[in-house]
Amino acid sequence: MSAFPSTAEQDNFSTAKKNPRGGRVAMESGRQLPHSIEAERGVIGSILLGGRPELEKCLERAIGPECFYDPRNALIFESLTILSNEGKPVDLL
Repeated sequence: MSAFPSTAEQDNFSTAKKNPRGGRVAMESGRQLPHSIEAERGVIGSILLGGRPELEKCLERAIGPECFYDPRNALIFESLTILSNEGKPVDLL
């Protein structure tokens, strides 16, 4: 058994839906998607400390709210993106 998902499993992950209890599951298999809450917190923290330049790095790498397992982190990321698009500061204050 490989540590990496097969192409079919990757297709299932790409069509993920939200789990009613939070997070995401693969639609066909019902398996929980791989995730790291600590990594998500690290991304949010780096944006809050580094401001707009850090957010732009994330967006250049195609990181968006849908990349977050925890819906709260997705909401924070989306809010930071909206602030940036409105020309408002992206920081802790």
